[in-house]
Amino acid sequence: MNSGYYLGSLSSDESALLKKCLGDSDGNDSYGNNVEVYSWDYGSYKIGGQGVGETYTYNLETPSSHPHAIKLVSTDAADDYTAGLYYLTWYQSTLDRFVLINAPVTTTTATASYYVYATDGVVERVIVDTTGHGQIIRGQK
Repeated sequence: MNSGYYLGSLSSDESALLKKCLGDSDGNDSYGNNVEVYSWDYGSYKIGGQGVGETYTYNLETPSSHPHAIKLVSTDAADDYTAGLYYLTWYQSTLDRFVLINAPVTTTTATASYYVYATDGVVERVIVDTTGHGQIIRGQK
């Protein structure tokens, strides 16, 4: 679930502000997955050999059941009526970057500049639940 595109060139202040604006991705803090001082979800989880009190044996990350929804509007928009497009993103903590799940439109260049708008919507990935858990569970197939 990686288009190969990332939100790049974010300063540390811009990244901190985006984290604060994104907030909770799953609409439920009872999972206890809100992190950092921003009280936000990464929209991802790490896969690896983690047992109680252990660290991850490798840092493979993947989107969780609830990635974030953002709207990107071109900074070159000709007028106020030029709409942006919605994208799904998740945070890759090991590389400190926001990954876009869906690729930008084909007219986008690698150096295109966008305004980023956070949404308060909750996105849920549809999965084939072969284990009957009702959601993606870390480290289980």
